[in-house]
Parts: sequence; C-alpha cells; structure tokens
Amino acid sequence: MRQRILTILNILKAKGQEGLTGSILDFKVNSEDVFELQTNFTRHKTFLRYETTGVDGADEILRIELTHFFGHLDLSKDDNPTQFLYEMLEQNVPSFRNSGACLGIRENSPFPLVCLTATHQFILTLGDADIAEILSVAIFDLKMGLLFTLPPPIITWD
Repeated sequence: MRQRILTILNILKAKGQEGLTGSILDFKVNSEDVFELQTNFTRHKTFLRYETTGVDGADEILRIELTHFFGHLDLSKDDNPTQFLYEMLEQNVPSFRNSGACLGIRENSPFPLVCLTATHQFILTLGDADIAEILSVAIFDLKMGLLFTLPPPIITWD
C-alpha cells in the first residue's frame, strides 16, 4: 500500500509542476503512514495520513486524511471567547466555509494550533490516477477554505 501512496503523491507532485491549484510542490516521509506535503503556503503544514481496512485481513478500503495546519488560536484577542468558539462551531457543519473539511484545534504550547481536516475513503479497486484526482480536488478545497478573512482569535501564518 505504501508504494501506491507514493505513486499517488508523485501524481500530485506532477500536477504541481504543471502549476495546477489542487497539487503539491513536494512531499517527504514523516513516518510509516504519514507524509508531509509541501504546498504553495510556505508557512503552513499539510499532512497526509493513510490506513487500510477490510474484512478477514483483506484490505478493501483506503482511508486518507488530509490535515492542513494554518495558524493558531489566541482567545485573548476576543472579548467573549465562549461566544467566539460557539460561532466557530456553528460554521463547522458539514464543512467549514464550504471547504470540504472540518475546522479543528490541536493542543500545542503556548497556543492551540488551528487546522482543516478532510477524510476520504476509497475502494482499493480505484486506480491511483483517480485517487490522485480526487485528492487534488480536496487539496484545492483546503486552499479555498483559507481565502476568507478569519476572525482575530485565529492567527494565520501568512
């Protein structure tokens, strides 16, 4: 499966060389099942994590999670942090600002990190080029989700 993921990432990288928006510039191995993707957001961090599932030990489904870290949360920049968090959650169903992803917060010191996370499932009979094309749309979605001005408690890394 790892070889298939490398093939898919190389297809996305080739799209980047063509200048296509839903592409990556490069990638590096982070661990056995996690890759860091280089996008045109130089200070942001994007990760792809994969796993397979199936019945009776036979892999049938490929699950890919894209997580794009783009800033941190500083609730001291809001007069009513509880209301801010409530309003932020209201915008998060079924996706955050039509991004095809959910807005998340991951613990980090001194401020929590803010990210968009999208999860996709593929049957393993789907070809690598088709999976790469679907992921390209997902990466495009993540980038488009950041076009809007975010409220002051979300400090983006521009």
